[in-house]
Amino acid sequence: HWYGDHLLHSESRTIYESACGTGLTLFTIIQLLYEQYNITGIEAFGNEYIAEDVVTANRYYDWAVEHYPELDLRKGRICRGDSTNLTSFVPTNAFDIVMTGYIDPIDDPLHLGVSDGEEHRRWCTSKSKVKQTLMEEEQKEINGWFALWASQMISLVKPGGIVIIESISQPRCDVGDWGGVTKEWWAQAIQEYEWDTQLGIDPASLEIIDFDPSSQYEVLLDRYNVKMTKRKSLVLALEPSPSAAEVTGTAETEAEATTGITSQTTEEVGTVDPAALLDYTCPANIGIAINDRDGFFEWYDHDTAQHALKANSSEFEDFLDEKYGAWGITPNE
Repeated sequence: HWYGDHLLHSESRTIYESACGTGLTLFTIIQLLYEQYNITGIEAFGNEYIAEDVVTANRYYDWAVEHYPELDLRKGRICRGDSTNLTSFVPTNAFDIVMTGYIDPIDDPLHLGVSDGEEHRRWCTSKSKVKQTLMEEEQKEINGWFALWASQMISLVKPGGIVIIESISQPRCDVGDWGGVTKEWWAQAIQEYEWDTQLGIDPASLEIIDFDPSSQYEVLLDRYNVKMTKRKSLVLALEPSPSAAEVTGTAETEAEATTGITSQTTEEVGTVDPAALLDYTCPANIGIAINDRDGFFEWYDHDTAQHALKANSSEFEDFLDEKYGAWGITPNE
């Protein structure tokens, strides 16, 4: 309901998806907005680190524009990009909604060699002071990673717009799932990373709800969704906030870095032509994502390569049936 309630009262209908994958998540949301709220005319933007998935997402939206005329769907820029470095090429204060279906974790951020689930659980429950301290430090790294990713999303959303982060995991030592953060962490992060004073987030707007499919998928242990709203009138940042590529050191250093932003007023933000603002260029080279430094995404290679080949072929509709039909979705109908 967060999406529909907001867009019903919005003059424009732009949605940016951070880490959009092959585009299915946002497109499904767009379909639901049409079915449940009669909302049409959405312009979809996004980024994805996996190059092959960017090809598929672009092809998918081209296909959807043609096959779903009732949605009046518009495809904006879908670029290859690192979700911790978006403000280097994506305009800030530009989108009605900025969302992500999931924040990719950093596997074994301290390089302890304990990424295996059972081994990690033993470290979490160990009585060793050394291991306890290392698990605490690991969680600090994960907190900083979530803050970096969320800071980029907050920078992109326009004054009065909302940021939605879905399917957030609890800390790994608590539930054994991929590394995440507690529900309580978000209110603390608004203050600690100065999302309120530097990026315009209204602390009172923070909403947290449990992830709906949690009862259907046992692997999604205690997941939840978060929504934050950027104030309509406040001194807001127009210069890019620091990205992962620019920030080194501890999570505390990253937090301090997010405050070094040149500011302008909401009125000055509003003088920019929206159409010109959204006509940006995808980067030619994005480098290596911070959470891919150890080949985190290698296991995608074969699967996404196959997606890209099919996405560029005349068999695209068969590809859609093959990929999404197993999930009970029939995009060709």
